[in-house]
Amino acid sequence: MLAALTGLLVLTPVQSVNIPVPVYAGQVPAASDSRLSEFDIAPGTLNPAFSPDVFEYTAAVEAGVTGVSVRAIPRSANGTIASVEGARSLSPGVNTIKVTCSAQDFTTSVYTITLTVGSAGAQQPDGTGTQQPD
Repeated sequence: MLAALTGLLVLTPVQSVNIPVPVYAGQVPAASDSRLSEFDIAPGTLNPAFSPDVFEYTAAVEAGVTGVSVRAIPRSANGTIASVEGARSLSPGVNTIKVTCSAQDFTTSVYTITLTVGSAGAQQPDGTGTQQPD
């Protein structure tokens, strides 16, 4: 009889089990998290201090600075820095730097730094400037 049962597959029904999975408010799945975990520039200091949920910053550097290094690290291991615009070829006055971080699902977040080189009235991005008193 044992020889007759060889190769016999017996299936028994299994009851379904619901396992609760906690979801916390504000938690973003890693595949769609396009925020940064670290963000800064050199030279310069971001204002306000970096927070992943703050997307607008200001900073100032001394006159004569023509470029800044941007350090941007995605929060998700699968995130990427899609672009860094405006960090090179800075001109005196107000400049804009935009950093775009992309998540695995192609969701993006754009962090913007309004960077002033030298005195704020020296020259605007459109090439116009204000006269300084003698």
